Amino acid sequence: MAAKSVLIKVFTEWGSEPKLIIEPNWWYTPALCADKRFVCTNDTGSFFDWTADLSIEEFRELHERFRPLSLTSVYQYEAWQVIIRPKMQIIDAVLAGGVGRISHVNVRVYEWESGS
Repeated sequence: MAAKSVLIKVFTEWGSEPKLIIEPNWWYTPALCADKRFVCTNDTGSFFDWTADLSIEEFRELHERFRPLSLTSVYQYEAWQVIIRPKMQIIDAVLAGGVGRISHVNVRVYEWESGS
């Protein structure tokens, strides 16, 4: 069975190495996959990816939309909060200018074999 995860890469200029790579476990993958900005690809022939290059404003909107999910379901438990809180702080710092002027943010939903 394939599961989905989100990978975010923050860039300060096109063609550069990312200044931040982070996986926000609480972001809701079905909403991202349905978002028209995300392009679906299947380079492996078995697993799908949905990718979008977003502006800092678009990234901020998604972060704020999914922020409440970080306190729901299994994520409300302290074991998850220990993982989520530092990631949330890092994303908030980036949005406050912590890595400099951001050119774009690459958000990718990727499928992987969960073994279930």
